[in-house]
Amino acid sequence: MQITKEQIKKIHTFKSIAKVEDHEYRELVIKTSRGTTNTSKELSYSEAETLLTALKSVAVGKGLWKHPRASKKRFENLSEREDMASPAQLRMIEAMWHDVSIFCDDPVKCEDALRKFLENRFHISHINFVNQGMVGKIVRTLKAMKYTKNTKKAGAE
Repeated sequence: MQITKEQIKKIHTFKSIAKVEDHEYRELVIKTSRGTTNTSKELSYSEAETLLTALKSVAVGKGLWKHPRASKKRFENLSEREDMASPAQLRMIEAMWHDVSIFCDDPVKCEDALRKFLENRFHISHINFVNQGMVGKIVRTLKAMKYTKNTKKAGAE
C-alpha cells in the first residue's frame, strides 16, 4: 500500500515542527526505506508511519512538541474494524514489544523490528493487520520472549 496524501502532510508538518534540516530528513527517509528512496512520496504506507513516528520522536526529544496523551488514542482510527484487534490490544502488543526488543532505543528500528517479528512469526506485514485470532498467539509469544530475556538476565548476574 502506498503512502497517503494525509501521511505526506503529517510528515512535512512534523519535519517543520521538529526543525529537521533537509539533509537530516533525507537520511531519515533513506534509513526508513532501507535505501530504496530519499523522498517520502515513494514510501509505502508502513514506511511512512515509521518515518512519522521518528519525526515525532525527534520533535519530542528537542522539546518542540509534547506527545499528546496518545497512548490512549493510538490506533483509535482502527476501532471500527470487524474481527480485527482492538486499539487497546494493539497498544498492549506494542507495549509488550517495547519490553522485549533490544531495538527500542530508536523508534525507526523498533517499529521495523516489530514489523519483521510479526511478518516472520505470524505472516502479517504490520501491527495494523493483527486480527482477533492472532492476539492471543502474539501475546503468548511475547510473554515467552520476556520470560526468556529475564531468565537470561538473571543467569548473567
